[in-house]
Amino acid sequence: MTFPIRRIAQALSSAFLIVSASPSSQTYASGPTQVATGVALQVDRLSRVVQTSEHDAFAEVMSLNAARLAVESAGVVRDWHADVGSRVQKGDRLLSLDDRDAQLDLAQAKAQVEAAQARLALADAQYKRAEGLVAQGFFSQEALLQRATERALAQSDFAAANARANLAQRAIEKTVLHAPFAGVVLERFAQKGETLAAGSVAFLLSDPVSVEVEARLSAEQVQSLRAARSIVFRWASGESQLRILRISDVALMPSRAQTVRLGLLPAGQRPLSGVTGKLVWKGAQSEIPRAVLVRRGSALGIFVLSKTAQSYIVRFVPLPFAQEGRPAGLDKVAGLEAGSLVVVRGQDSLQDGQQVDAGLVRVQP
Repeated sequence: MTFPIRRIAQALSSAFLIVSASPSSQTYASGPTQVATGVALQVDRLSRVVQTSEHDAFAEVMSLNAARLAVESAGVVRDWHADVGSRVQKGDRLLSLDDRDAQLDLAQAKAQVEAAQARLALADAQYKRAEGLVAQGFFSQEALLQRATERALAQSDFAAANARANLAQRAIEKTVLHAPFAGVVLERFAQKGETLAAGSVAFLLSDPVSVEVEARLSAEQVQSLRAARSIVFRWASGESQLRILRISDVALMPSRAQTVRLGLLPAGQRPLSGVTGKLVWKGAQSEIPRAVLVRRGSALGIFVLSKTAQSYIVRFVPLPFAQEGRPAGLDKVAGLEAGSLVVVRGQDSLQDGQQVDAGLVRVQP
């Protein structure tokens, strides 16, 4: 039976695969216009197809020094010296209590010290005189022992009086609340004239400089973070490079997440304490995007083009450990070079070993 020449030409043209080179961008534009019923393919070089895996997770900046400062003694607030938003240095005065009673106790304690000191001086003089009299034979050893005991008691009274004076001085120091570190006042709870009990919280102070970034990650995320090439914290107004400081060995319930603390590198912006953002890190493994993968039989892989004298041969390259819906690593794939041509669109209709006319393949240098 004889076929018309036109039908034969149409049958031959539909057997060809039209292949064109892709742009250099990772975002693949639509392929060339399909001719007749041919399959339009789009290819790109492997070096432009592969990408480095990127992961992200919620993170928060935590201050290393954030304290609720309480007064050590009871009393009436005489004055406060810092308000919300104030920047204070270590040792700066934050609040003063009425210290008149404490001053009176100190004055009384100092008077007792002076009295004890006078008694000690007298006891010391009497002991020395008794020693001389014993040497001359006018005083007995028993009497000397009594003078020594009186001097020891006077020394003990003097030491006790000094201790009471030190306690009175310490009580005065407790009427003033000082900043234990440099920071910013976040809250002030005490009001002038208010009576505070010992242990009452008066200020909330936070150190905005000494900070770390905290994130809670799954075991899989922790594993990829350990191997990351770079780690970045991004927030609304900037980003900063990070390094891993500590990873908790305990998985918190119910999410079974591990707490990770990261430090800011010296260069770059520094976020304020309390800022939330995103922890972003790039994995150490090069990957093929999941959109390029195709399944043939029981294997997932990619199609590459191998050049012969007059045409290109379509070759299927399986990727070990590749999973559906996820990028695939290239670490265990041999025989692929950076310049290998990878089919990035139209690969669903290909089969291993198909031939593509070399004249229809345009590869971008």
